[in-house]
Amino acid sequence: MISMRFDIDMGIREVTRQAEANYIIAVLNLVNWNISKAAEILKINRSTLFRKMRRYKIKKQNG
Repeated sequence: MISMRFDIDMGIREVTRQAEANYIIAVLNLVNWNISKAAEILKINRSTLFRKMRRYKIKKQNG
């Protein structure tokens, strides 16, 4: 389960970004970080997924 922490001072854009980043991480974990499968599930192009991963600083954790 993905947990999200909301701060009363967060605007809708920040909440949306956090939700999107958490969902991307959850899907990546589900498919064992297979970018092609994750992009397919997310219904976005691989290049879009890579761009979002860079934007949200999403990197696979080793270990």
